[in-house]
Amino acid sequence: MRSAGPLDSAGRFLARVVRARRPVARRYNSVSRLHKTVHDYYRQAYRKLARLPEAGAPRFAAVFGADNNCAAFQLEVAGGFIARADYRCTTCVTLIALCEHLAELAIGMSVEEASGYRPVLLLDRHPEIPPGRRDRAELAVQALKVALHHIEGGPKS
Repeated sequence: MRSAGPLDSAGRFLARVVRARRPVARRYNSVSRLHKTVHDYYRQAYRKLARLPEAGAPRFAAVFGADNNCAAFQLEVAGGFIARADYRCTTCVTLIALCEHLAELAIGMSVEEASGYRPVLLLDRHPEIPPGRRDRAELAVQALKVALHHIEGGPKS
């Protein structure tokens, strides 16, 4: 007699539970307060990758993190407000997404407001970021502040 599948204690056949495989993109499936996830910001950054500034452009200084990640912003300020914000960073998905979101938020901010921006404000918008990757927000905000320092009369690179 051939068995058609596993049996329970009463001798009845158990139904197979088929679990669908989740795509990698659903790893960060929580919705931020702006209804964009880390994955959405990563995809947005990936689409505009060709338009990023050259690394040798003025006002472009990299900030390095403890885990070999780095980020750098290039800002244009007009009338005390940030008119343009571009960035470069290493290929960490979380860092790219946070830099993209921070660049989006920075446009239109006053220089004073941007220099007082804290990483916790960025992390509050993305509760889906795992605890082990929350330090990327500190790196992104620090890179923004370094770029602001260069604009406000600090050393030019």
